[in-house]
Amino acid sequence: MAETGWSRHALRVGFVEWRRSVRATRTDAARLALYGVGALFGLLALSLGVYLLVAVAGDLSGVRVGDGVRGNLALFWLFLTFIVGQRAISLYDRVDAEALVLTTVSARTAAVGLVVAETLRALTVVAVPVLVLTGAFVYATGALLAAVAVPFAVGCFVVTAVVVGVTLGWTAALLVATVPFVARHKTALGSILVLAFFGGYMAFQLGSVGVPVDMALLGVLPPGWVADLLVAGSPVGGSTLRAAAVAVGTPLAAGALGSVATRVTTAYWYTDPVYPTDDGESDEVAAPVADGRDALAAAVAPLSVPAFGGQPTRRVAQLALVRTRRQPARLSFLLAPLLIVGSTLLSYAGASGGVGLDLAPVVLALALAWLSGAAFGLNPLGDEAPLLPATLLSTVGGRRFVRGLCLPGLLVGVPLATLVTAVGVVAAGHAPLDAAGLVGLALVLSLGAVGLAPGVGTRFPRFDAVTVGRSREVIPPALSAVAVYSLGVGLAGAVAAVSLLAPDVARALCAALVSWLPALVLSVLAEQGLPTAGLARTVAAAAPPIRSVPLPAVRAVGYAGPLALVALAGYRGYRRAARRFDDCQLD
Repeated sequence: MAETGWSRHALRVGFVEWRRSVRATRTDAARLALYGVGALFGLLALSLGVYLLVAVAGDLSGVRVGDGVRGNLALFWLFLTFIVGQRAISLYDRVDAEALVLTTVSARTAAVGLVVAETLRALTVVAVPVLVLTGAFVYATGALLAAVAVPFAVGCFVVTAVVVGVTLGWTAALLVATVPFVARHKTALGSILVLAFFGGYMAFQLGSVGVPVDMALLGVLPPGWVADLLVAGSPVGGSTLRAAAVAVGTPLAAGALGSVATRVTTAYWYTDPVYPTDDGESDEVAAPVADGRDALAAAVAPLSVPAFGGQPTRRVAQLALVRTRRQPARLSFLLAPLLIVGSTLLSYAGASGGVGLDLAPVVLALALAWLSGAAFGLNPLGDEAPLLPATLLSTVGGRRFVRGLCLPGLLVGVPLATLVTAVGVVAAGHAPLDAAGLVGLALVLSLGAVGLAPGVGTRFPRFDAVTVGRSREVIPPALSAVAVYSLGVGLAGAVAAVSLLAPDVARALCAALVSWLPALVLSVLAEQGLPTAGLARTVAAAAPPIRSVPLPAVRAVGYAGPLALVALAGYRGYRRAARRFDDCQLD
């Protein structure tokens, strides 16, 4: 039973939680830098959109909102809902100081307070872009009503995504806490759900670059109708009925789903969680031990790690797999930026209209090769956490330790990247030579990434944990390690792919680089009063020969060169990681 004035208490709880999040972000330099970079790219993209909006302001009277626009908004709403659901099940499944809060206020107050806090966090992120978009739209259209319609539409969009996301996230948490089958296979079920969602998401993204999936199919979803509310009162034509449905339906849907979320959280918070062995299968893990296999080998079943390089190497590999299986949240820190960058690139590719389905195998090869190394070896020392002193004092040694970290990537990542890329090139209908080149790209790039990741991770280790739930902490890789590793793998793979599929583009880019970069250096030298006439003649004579290089030579050198470099970098990374492990000292 809710107490008197529970809504006022819920708003206070939400406001306090939001303020705590803001303070935590301000004191976390890494998270603040990540948000800053994201905001910078977002503002750049928004500035481009504002410029285009103002440029075509005179023609807006004949523009109407179509199902394609609604479908894009609905797809973004689904993505936002999924992210909020993940945060709800991992970060905000319980209120802080739970015993105190739940004995002071009702469960409804605490649950609604968490929803309010998440809504305020989302609105804080979009506040500046919304103000910029509102001002540009009012300036371009001259419609003063847009100053109210645009923020109200964005608010409806965010509120519905947050309410639906937290309801789904808390429902998933309740299933994990009450259903033994779900609790036992939560990692596998969660992985299937993530792959299914992002598989569909990427299919719609690829629909703009040649895949026969029409974005307009999503235009029938109510979240896409926010587009009609955005243009209310402006010269842009929209559906008045859909705009009214969003304006009236948002508070009704928020209230109904808030009631459902309250019931779910009440059951979740006041129910003792089950354990994977509560359904009478308590000997499920013990049986393999009795059959001659140890508990660590049974923990990674059905995967089997061969005794490559000796028993210590095998143990390190098994521990890496167990950590990933028991803490799938570790991978979310890697998947989120990868998927955001991938979807952004596909969106821009679709807008340019210059590529088709043949882009899909390239994206798959780069993404899976990147994951092959990042999933297990991008923070070797930090992953050991409190066990690091014991690991350093053991007899495992640097080579066997790093080799054990590379084994999961070699056993899982490399075959998966090669196989999926092979399927992609067959589906895309590439020529045999291009198909073989893309498969080779996935193979060599993933092999190099497996060795490069521990080398970068030991150079930029991270030991401070991030809290992802009550009494649960995860140590993600350092942002510097992710940046350096991504730059190495991504740049090498992109250069090789462009040289293979579009050697003329690679040759033109190389000639432009040879002309532009030295010219920049010459201008700096000229400002310092240094003589640059001889250098200028040399630079001017360098670009024309590059433009005349035969395309087969560009393809061969541009493809093989980056792959050879990344393979060498992988070997050097493996050697340096082993050396740093042996030389590591604890203060």
